[in-house]
Amino acid sequence: MKDDNIRVGLKGHKKEEIGGDMCSFESGASFDAAIELFNPDDYPAEQQTLIAEFNRRATLANERYQIACYREDMFASGFEAGMYIATFDRQENMLSFEFTDGTRRMLGYDGLDDLPNEFDSWVKTLLPEERDIIVPIFWQTVKRHRELPDISHAEYRMMRKDGSVIWVTGAGKFVRREDDGSLEIYMGCYRDVTADHERNDYMRIIEGVGLVFNFSLYITVSDDSYRIISTNEYVEQVEKHPDAFVFLRRNVLSSVHEMHQQEMLEWLEKDNVMAQLQQHDTITKQFRSDVLDHDRWFKGTFMVAERDENNDITHVVYGCTDITLEKREELRKQQQIEEALQQAEAANKAKTNFLFNMSHEIRTPMNAIIGLVELLGHEENHTPQAIDHLHKLRGASNHLLSHINNVLDMTRIESGKATVDMQLIDLCQNDSNALNLLDDVIKAKHLTINSTMNIEHRYIMADKMKLHQVIMNLVSNAIKYTPEGGHIETSFDELPCEQPGYARYVTRISDNGIGMSREFVDHIFEMFTREHNSTESKVVGTGLGMSIVKRLVDLMGGTIEVETELGKGTTFTLTFTHQIAEAPAEEVVDDTVVPNAEFTPDGKRILLVEDNDLNAEIAEEILQGIGYEVERAEDGQVCCDMVQQAPARHYDIILMDIQMPRMNGYEATRYIRSMADAEKSQIPIVAMTANAFDEDRREALNAGMNRHLAKPINVQELVSTLGELLG
Repeated sequence: MKDDNIRVGLKGHKKEEIGGDMCSFESGASFDAAIELFNPDDYPAEQQTLIAEFNRRATLANERYQIACYREDMFASGFEAGMYIATFDRQENMLSFEFTDGTRRMLGYDGLDDLPNEFDSWVKTLLPEERDIIVPIFWQTVKRHRELPDISHAEYRMMRKDGSVIWVTGAGKFVRREDDGSLEIYMGCYRDVTADHERNDYMRIIEGVGLVFNFSLYITVSDDSYRIISTNEYVEQVEKHPDAFVFLRRNVLSSVHEMHQQEMLEWLEKDNVMAQLQQHDTITKQFRSDVLDHDRWFKGTFMVAERDENNDITHVVYGCTDITLEKREELRKQQQIEEALQQAEAANKAKTNFLFNMSHEIRTPMNAIIGLVELLGHEENHTPQAIDHLHKLRGASNHLLSHINNVLDMTRIESGKATVDMQLIDLCQNDSNALNLLDDVIKAKHLTINSTMNIEHRYIMADKMKLHQVIMNLVSNAIKYTPEGGHIETSFDELPCEQPGYARYVTRISDNGIGMSREFVDHIFEMFTREHNSTESKVVGTGLGMSIVKRLVDLMGGTIEVETELGKGTTFTLTFTHQIAEAPAEEVVDDTVVPNAEFTPDGKRILLVEDNDLNAEIAEEILQGIGYEVERAEDGQVCCDMVQQAPARHYDIILMDIQMPRMNGYEATRYIRSMADAEKSQIPIVAMTANAFDEDRREALNAGMNRHLAKPINVQELVSTLGELLG
């Protein structure tokens, strides 16, 4: 079929064509050929009913139009459709051009003043984009009238006064002078056939829908009635129902896989469908079918087919498309992605396990190095050079330990093992402890530090260790990048919060150090980024400190902001929202213990459980130097045997390693806590291990240990812990 926007034809015996692809002017063309019919035998059996219906409607339209076009009274006076009359002189120049009132009414004009009797007025009624095609055809028709039959027909679009577009079909008649055959009058009349075109468009749409979807319905929204446009073998087996949505749900129950049935039934509820179509002209749903043991995938689609003058939906089309091949390809790619993700997760897990294991392996010799430095530091008669070497060795060891901790902290955060451990903490004590631990470093660089605190609720629920680590990292960063004699300020303020029972806490840490450039600030929280390397700045680091801070702040639901100017200093601002807690009835026990000044270790016996001979030797020497008696067990099994065989109160405390052969520290602790002798089962046990993370600390406490100290052991912290538990 030919689907031109403009069709022009002539009734007669000659067959010619004037115009181009878009607009044709034919003579000798029978109107019967205006809408071509389809041969049903050229189509599959399931579409032949649809083709027959189309042919029936097309034949009816042809007949009606033929009758209208060729009725002799079309040119009679009083014809109710539109009409124009053009007159010409003997040289066939146009003398006049007039419209009838019927033309003006059809096009929405009020009278002669609104649409004057001029040829340009007729041109104005044509669509702007089609004027350059139709007007030349008009003049060609006039010029060649002697070659053409008396009556011609045409079909094209016209524009009403309000801008709406209509299709018109009409006939034109040539009236020639008898003496010389010159054109005297050219009369044209036309009527609005927009409805016919819409019906034809509808038929073409219906035909297209049937070709796109292997099952489709045209649904009338007012009463849920429908026409089947196309069907398939599965649908044919389903009992029909006059309600379209009931019929569709029956199809779901008969052919949709049970894993998708309920979801599809809910999707096919009429109220749900109409609500979604009001927002989106098309909605889709994928589902799996297993009818007749054929595992296939389909996509159901609802489309708005027609709306009324109030923009309310009157008709919708439902279509079903087989997407098995596309879905299988999608599932194949999805499986590839999942397999790649599993491989990445396995590689990440292997990396994490490797780093955790390396942590233990590195911390064990680090414990020996730091312990030996500590022992050498207590010896007398060192030369000034030896004292300097020991000082530098201690500093290098601490830097190496800091780097190890940073790498492992980042690994834990990235692996998802870092979690928020909410507990009751004293915010004042937590913040002051962080500053106190750095007091020696501050004094060594001759820095001044000023700290202010404006807090109404000091007891909150928060993750103490992570909050402590964030403050420590930021203050340590300020110390590192502030030259000797510089100044650091910290402030802790409480602000109101809209959420009842909560408060906002703002912490600012400022320094007058070297500052940062504007370009670097955008990257400060990225891993392994530093504005200057250690060679340039003389400050060592891995470039992980700020990245760890940012991730910990995000993990705890806070925010961090930075203000800086190169050469003038930096200010970090932390903001957290914490739940306010009641002040405890008794003072909260802080893991950062304070030594008992009156405690003396004389006569106190420690059972040291350590499988590494060198670490055991160093620990024994340190503890004996303090004044303790020390006995050693090589593993958890030996420890349990020694406690079992010793009299009650023989051991005052146990220092327990974790990773040991035969029986680890957790197992040994649980065994001791289960002993029948209450005095033995209640011996204080301190984990002293290279397993140094929050989860290790929690596991130690859950096993029944009293404290957790990470290797390399800080001697001052060890002494304080022993004094607290034994004092």
